Amino acid sequence: VLAGSLNGLILPIALGIMLIASSRVDIIGTYKHAKWLKYAGYFVVIIAIIAGYQSMSGIVQFFK
Repeated sequence: VLAGSLNGLILPIALGIMLIASSRVDIIGTYKHAKWLKYAGYFVVIIAIIAGYQSMSGIVQFFK
């Protein structure tokens, strides 16, 4: 359960990094990522961070 909670914090960070990288011309060249997909991805990152935080706070209370 602890590993799953930590994974829930790591995955949104990785997705956020990939979304930032999808905007950099020096990384992807002339490819244009759809703006609605980028914004949907940022929304998912925010929701996943909130869910991960709530999961970790529940884990902390479980071990007290």
